[in-house]
Amino acid sequence: RVVNVDELLLLSEELQQQTHHEEGSQQCNKKAEIVTTENSDDSNNSSCATLPKWKTDVHNHWDKITTVLETIEAVPCQTTNPNTKQTFNRWRARVKLADGKYAILGTYEESAEDALFHYTFSELPYEDSSTNTRTICRKKNVLSVEVLTELMSKIANVSWDLKTQRAIANSKEANLNPDSP
Repeated sequence: RVVNVDELLLLSEELQQQTHHEEGSQQCNKKAEIVTTENSDDSNNSSCATLPKWKTDVHNHWDKITTVLETIEAVPCQTTNPNTKQTFNRWRARVKLADGKYAILGTYEESAEDALFHYTFSELPYEDSSTNTRTICRKKNVLSVEVLTELMSKIANVSWDLKTQRAIANSKEANLNPDSP
């Protein structure tokens, strides 16, 4: 399942820009317009716009994540087959965190390009040589729930449990990648 971060941020921005709004005796002001809830059935805040906590987590930390991802690099490493003791040259993605420490992202990959692939969120087209057409296979800022969870954990220090990850995958903002051929 994939999530379009641009759509999440737009929704969050729209809710934050709403002006004061009253309903009965309850009032939501501009700063408290988004009420974070662990589940979306929080009836105590029915007059305020509500978002699940994971959406506000993304909104609050996405700028930090994109800033840290500007430092991404592919680093060579070696793996060893434990049975044969044969070694293999592999690549990992690495970022430099704000505190100067490094975080390793993803898994061991065959090439530097493969190690960086899941962490570059630019639009990705491909050319079909048989039909001579260009097709978008990934839109800008669309990433898997798994990658989003990893970035939130390793860069933003926000951990989501399996229940939250399932909620993200089952949300209306997540779907199978419609651009993947």
